Amino acid sequence: MILPKIDYHSHILPEIDDGAESVEKSILLIKKAKQYGVEEIYATPHCYLHKTNVESFCAERQKALEAIENRGIEIPVKLGAEILLIPGLHNLRGIDKLCMPNGNNILLELPLNESLITETYFITAEQLIKRFGIVMAHPNRYSDSIVKQMLEIGAVLQINSDDVFIRKERKRIIKWIAEDCVYAIGSDVHRDKGSYRRFNKAYEYLLSK
Repeated sequence: MILPKIDYHSHILPEIDDGAESVEKSILLIKKAKQYGVEEIYATPHCYLHKTNVESFCAERQKALEAIENRGIEIPVKLGAEILLIPGLHNLRGIDKLCMPNGNNILLELPLNESLITETYFITAEQLIKRFGIVMAHPNRYSDSIVKQMLEIGAVLQINSDDVFIRKERKRIIKWIAEDCVYAIGSDVHRDKGSYRRFNKAYEYLLSK
């Protein structure tokens, strides 16, 4: 699989989550992305639908995008979301508005604490995949058993570029590539201006595999 040079997962929008803290920081990060040949950036702010609703999230996301577009960004920044998987997520209205820009896919983040991931989460994922393609964000955070269950449901994987440089995690990534489970690569950039240098190196490495 040839991965397009798209940053599929970023927190580059200003003042919306724990990512870029200002418009100026966003613009700096976008310039770095362009410097390293990134073709598009998908802005995927954290979306916690147990704390907000789809309409409010989308309004805030659009406002943040317009703030940087007004500064004349040099490469496309398209809107997505990193949605926290919560039980019953499939029953919430408007989830389709949170799809990623390249199709009917949603980028899902599981709870960081694996002890919280009960069977109810997987039942919700099974319901979601009846309507959407599921892309699992940063699978390297989770045990092989959790990743296996998501793959069996039909999810594909989004790799964070920084994980490529961790030897133990790189072995898992190579295995997933061999099994054709890897769908996209993301910087998961928040504020670190070195993120796109590492993204570029990781991208080249993954292409070689």
